[in-house]
Parts: sequence; structure tokens; C-alpha cells
Amino acid sequence: STQSTWEQLLGAIDAFNAEDRSQAALRVSCGLHMGDVMVGVIGEEQRLDSTIISDAVNVASRMNGLNRLYGTQVLLSRDTLRLVTLPALDLRPLGPVNFKGKSVPVEVVQLLASRGTLDADAFGAALEHLRAERFEEAA
Repeated sequence: STQSTWEQLLGAIDAFNAEDRSQAALRVSCGLHMGDVMVGVIGEEQRLDSTIISDAVNVASRMNGLNRLYGTQVLLSRDTLRLVTLPALDLRPLGPVNFKGKSVPVEVVQLLASRGTLDADAFGAALEHLRAERFEEAA
């Protein structure tokens, strides 16, 4: 299949939502950012607890929260894009975002689709809506 794993997941969720109208629609979103983390596990064999402490985790979480505001599903930081090699995907730059506790804005990018499946006219219109802070229309 030429679909990305993310597109396959979204297709499965759409199919699930189409089958069961008695429940609220299932919606999945993701914020991706990279950085150093501190991971800890404490407890005993019967009861373990783990946590992750990191500025990178906080940024990823805040980016995921932006999905709700922007009506998007996958947001990545520009820093993440510099560190990883992605398959041929269409991306939409959303610009710098000032997150609480960060002194430097984070450049945020939206993952749209596999390259070549995006409608250029719709993309241009969505970008204009985004710049005018009309987030629902931009999505």
C-alpha cells in the first residue's frame, strides 16, 4: 500500500466511526517533538509506576493540545523535521507558537497527507484562513 501508517490508522478510525453511530465519533491526534527525556520507574513487581519528565514531552503535549484548537490531527515541530527523515508527505507550516514556559517560539508544522494527494487550491485557501486566525475554516 502507498498509504502511510498514519493514513491507514485514520482510515480505520473513519470506518469505525461510520459503523457505530450510537457513540460519539472517535478522534485521534498527535503532537511530535524531539528532545532529551528523563524516564523513571518505581515500585515493586506487583505495583510499578513510571513517569517521563522533560521539556520535550511538555512541548509535544502542548502541540497535541493545539490540534483541538486548529482542528488538525498531527502537528510536528520544525526541530523534529530537522532530525528525522520522513517519507514523501505533504506538510503545512503553521508558524511560530509561544508555549507557556518557553522563551523561544516553536515552529509548528501540520502533517497533511502522502505527497501528491493534496489539492493545491484547497491548501492555499486553508493557509489564508490560518493566517487570518479562522482555524475551523483552515482545517
